[in-house]
Amino acid sequence: MLFIWLLIGCNKDSKDSGSPPPPPVYLEQGKPMIGMAEADIDFPIGAPMGGYTARCGYMGGAGKVDRRQSAYTVAFSPSAGIQTSAKAKALWLEAGNQDFVLLKADVIYSFDNLVSSVESRLEEELELENGALKGYVALTTSHTHNAPANFSDQIHFYLGGDRYNEEVFRRFRESLVDIALEAYQTREEVSLGISLHKDWDPNDQVYRDRRPENDELIVWDDLVGYGKDPNLWMMRIDRLDGSPIGMVFNFGIHGTSLGDENPLVSVDAPGHIEQALQERFDTPIVVMHTQGAGGDVTPVDDTSQQHPYAEMEGLGEIAADLLYEAWSSTPTSTPEMDLEMVSHSVPQGLDVTKVTRGGTVDWHYNSFDPNYVPDNIIYDDNGEIISPLDEFNAEFGGAFCGYDDPMISTGTIGAEVYPYDGCTQVDLISFVLNGLFGLDSFMEEGEAPLPLPSSLEAAVSTVRIGPLSITQDNETIQDNFLMGFFPGETTGMYAEQFRRRAKDELGFNHAMMVGYAQDHEGYLLMTEDWLLGGYEANINLWGPLQADSILDHALIMSEEHLHTDLIEPHDPNGQWQKTQYRDRELPTEIPDQTPAAGTAATNIPEDLWIPLDIDPMLEPAGEIRRIQDLAQFIWEGGDPGVDRPLVVLERENNGSWEEVQSTSGRSVTSSGSDFLMTHLPTPLYPYTDMQSHHYWIGWQAVGNTDSKMGLSTGTYRFHIYGHHYAGDENEVWPWTVEAYEITSPDFEVIPADLTLTPSEDLSTLSISLHGPDWGFRMIDLEGAANGANPPWGIELTWALEDGTTSTQTPMGSIENGTIIVEWLEGATSVSATDMYGNSGTWSSDEE
Repeated sequence: MLFIWLLIGCNKDSKDSGSPPPPPVYLEQGKPMIGMAEADIDFPIGAPMGGYTARCGYMGGAGKVDRRQSAYTVAFSPSAGIQTSAKAKALWLEAGNQDFVLLKADVIYSFDNLVSSVESRLEEELELENGALKGYVALTTSHTHNAPANFSDQIHFYLGGDRYNEEVFRRFRESLVDIALEAYQTREEVSLGISLHKDWDPNDQVYRDRRPENDELIVWDDLVGYGKDPNLWMMRIDRLDGSPIGMVFNFGIHGTSLGDENPLVSVDAPGHIEQALQERFDTPIVVMHTQGAGGDVTPVDDTSQQHPYAEMEGLGEIAADLLYEAWSSTPTSTPEMDLEMVSHSVPQGLDVTKVTRGGTVDWHYNSFDPNYVPDNIIYDDNGEIISPLDEFNAEFGGAFCGYDDPMISTGTIGAEVYPYDGCTQVDLISFVLNGLFGLDSFMEEGEAPLPLPSSLEAAVSTVRIGPLSITQDNETIQDNFLMGFFPGETTGMYAEQFRRRAKDELGFNHAMMVGYAQDHEGYLLMTEDWLLGGYEANINLWGPLQADSILDHALIMSEEHLHTDLIEPHDPNGQWQKTQYRDRELPTEIPDQTPAAGTAATNIPEDLWIPLDIDPMLEPAGEIRRIQDLAQFIWEGGDPGVDRPLVVLERENNGSWEEVQSTSGRSVTSSGSDFLMTHLPTPLYPYTDMQSHHYWIGWQAVGNTDSKMGLSTGTYRFHIYGHHYAGDENEVWPWTVEAYEITSPDFEVIPADLTLTPSEDLSTLSISLHGPDWGFRMIDLEGAANGANPPWGIELTWALEDGTTSTQTPMGSIENGTIIVEWLEGATSVSATDMYGNSGTWSSDEE
């Protein structure tokens, strides 16, 4: 209940003011109340995508399609369009007198100041006391490497997503606030259950281990080495009548199906898994994936699909079957349960980063000494880590550790033993940051401040809920459930350690780690794992002890706050405060006025870039074959600062136009994987000149998940909703806009052509539906986007030498996307029609 937060706020204020403290407030149990919501994030096309430093111009400018500039980039290649829109999802849980807000976003990482700002905005919207929601919001991310990232003002991560942009930050924040409020407003009593599925992907169909360095590492006597984290957590949320509201599932998978050359915003592998899973239902439900130990695993893309976008769809379909089975086997109940959350920011630095592991070790660094020469001895004669870990002698932190050779030959931290020998002093890296991102004019100091402010704290949160139904190995019990939200790329052994310590030290038999949450510190590896080096060890600033020190603190604060019935202030003495970021001014790049917005293009723009190897067209052809043709449309829209067009597919029905629905009842739009969209500014540069703005869309006529080859024939069109700048006296976002609408010329969707090919000896017949050379959609898991796919429900009509015909419905076998059937002796021609009416013929006359 929100009023409890007001009481806690009063507790804090009364103590600060010296007045007598109010009576203590205790947890109250209650039935779980949950609301869920989802929406696209308001990111402008052109904003730089995070995750690949190679997109920085200094590092090669990967993903740059032409010489265009964007008002939203400084040093990175601008995004050029959308494959799938970045999305945000929300869950608002109320139980008894406590609330918990879980937000998930399709971006590369979280940002602690974004979490704080969302909390404050929710307080404003709900008219709560200042600070009432502080520490009760968790923000986790998908870790897609293909969505805007310059919402984060963590200076060292400018290398991962370009320099901070206040407008992008605020647009992102308001998107999160809107869906959180929608979730709050739709709360209802629910039936809730959690299940654990170990080894749910034993054959690496969905994700696989990518870190070989720890394959032989022994930390626990009962476990030698570590591959991928095998755990899948599933939270099922139903209405009291049994109908589904949504689900939250947790396992680790990197968002790297698409490489650094991809210029289109995409939800990548995690989002395509969500998309496929939501289409297993016949009504829209919110499907939320949260990252587990994703730091050292990689997606297993279905490379047989032969196009990266189709590969992600294939991965999604494979994962969705396994996940739906897990959801189906998760019992729910409506228990009286507790809910409590605690959030701290853990101090980070050479003198404060220490590890005790509940009193079993005493690991720390020496204080910085510029003249110190380390002994370069990591382990003692028994193989135990020697403390202090004197090799990490980095005043402001060190990065790029773990490489065989240092990335920068000068400026290392002075150690000569692997993995420390590659570590580079942060103060040297700051010079690179200054030059790449123009910090002389962006920072008050004229350069990156040292120490980097965001490197000094790491935000972490834990949540206890229960008792509730928890199922494992077909046994359901009522127990408490612990969730830990950790600020970085959580790895397999790190997650294993969290589960073991939560059980041994806190008594939680069920603990789920959520990574890429609350803040971002890079990769989180347990100390023994970090010391083995490798890629993952190169992206964090405070060396081998950083991740373990955060875990230590998370468990200590959980013991202090989550093991009592008393509702305590999270930080009564102000010890665990988040980084204080500077107030940034909104950019003053006023959008272009585009009076022609909402009109169809009459000529193909000279500089138009599209992501497919096909000639662009102004409008759809009159007939579009299923699968094999691309319907295109080009129109003039608004400046991307105000225009993020939504394209809706419509079909004529008895003289009226209706939005086409997916299996789950969602409208088929450019938000999902059905369309590709690109943007063209003219001229390409400079962006400060007045520009016109054209948009191109391409739609491959593929049906829903259960009938990809069987999209309904009929008359279709595109209905486009956009905005253009209306002009006002404001010099900063939000801008005054006007809406526009435009529809494409209509077109007919007709059946696809089947390819029939007899063997040379006329013993067999091959039947396939061929995807086009430019195909980007998954057609069938047994086929390829630009190759052969097996049509289903085939009926064959054979014409025989004697003038008779014979009709068959053979089963056949599938080889390389083709159905193989026996040849009918005496046949001179054959026609084939599949269950959807796609057809083809072969005749000896054609030979």
